[in-house]
Amino acid sequence: MLARLAASPDVYPQKIDLNSLMVLLVQFDADAYRRASFLDDRILTPATVGAWAGVDRVAEASRRVRDARPVHFIFHTGHVGSTLVSRLLDETGIVLSLREPLPLRTLAEAHDASGRTDALLSDEEFSRNTATLMRLWSRGYQATRSVVIKATSSAGRLATTLLSASEVSRAIYLNLRAEPYLATLLAGQNSPTDLRGHGAERMRRLQSRTKSPLAPLHSLSLGDDFLLLCIDIVSELSHFCIEFEFLNFEERSLVPYSFILNVEQARIKAYPECCQREHCWSQHCIERGFEV
Repeated sequence: MLARLAASPDVYPQKIDLNSLMVLLVQFDADAYRRASFLDDRILTPATVGAWAGVDRVAEASRRVRDARPVHFIFHTGHVGSTLVSRLLDETGIVLSLREPLPLRTLAEAHDASGRTDALLSDEEFSRNTATLMRLWSRGYQATRSVVIKATSSAGRLATTLLSASEVSRAIYLNLRAEPYLATLLAGQNSPTDLRGHGAERMRRLQSRTKSPLAPLHSLSLGDDFLLLCIDIVSELSHFCIEFEFLNFEERSLVPYSFILNVEQARIKAYPECCQREHCWSQHCIERGFEV
C-alpha cells in the first residue's frame, strides 16, 4: 500500500495516531468516496483492507505525489447544509469530495494543545504532519480538477493554519442565524447528547481564552450547552484572521447550480499580520463580563 500511496487516492490515510506516530492506510476507490458521508471510522468494515505505516514513511511517500490538485475547503457550523453542498460538487464530475476526514479532526485537537505540556506534537512536527496530509489530500483521479474537503464543524478553527499554508486553496463558510440554527439543532433526537458530548472540549477551549473561572460542565443546562456552542463558534470565527466568504444557508433553500460550479471563486486570503491585532473575541468576552 505504501508503494501505491503517492500515485492514487485509492490508498487513503484514514487516521493518524499521534501516540504511536502511525497512519492507517486503507484501500478505497472513487465510488467509495462518493458514498461516504463521513471519512471517519464509519467507513471501516470487516471487509476493509488496510495497513499501518509510520508517519515518517508516509511523509516520504507523500513527497512523491505528482500532478497535485488544488485543495479547497467547506467550513461550517454544523447542520447547515454542508453535506448537500459537498454532494452537489460531486455532481460536477470534476471534484473529488472528502467529507470530514478524521485526520483533520486529529490535527485540530493537536493544534489546541500547542504550547501546553501535554502536547503530543511540537510546532515543527505539527507543520510537517499538516504538509503531509495536504499533499495526500491533493491526489485525484483522471477527471479530478480539484479536491474539496468538507471539514468537521469543530475543525473550522484550523482554517487560518490550513489556508496560510496553501496559496491556491479557497474556502466557503456556511452558517445560519441563531434562531433557525437552534431549531435545527434541537430537532434531532440525539441533539442533547451531542451537545453534552462535545461540551468538554468546548469548555477547555473557552477556559483557555478567559481568566475568569467557568461553571463546571455538569452544572450546565441544555440551554447553557447551546450557548457554549455559540460562544465556541464566535471565538472560532474571530480568530480566523482571514478575509472570508460567508454564506447564510438559510437564504439558499435551493442552492443555484451556478453557485456550486463557481464555489472556487469564494476566495479566502490569509493575513498573518492580523494575529497581531485584538479581535472581536476580546469584545465578546468583555460584553459578558469575562476578564481577557
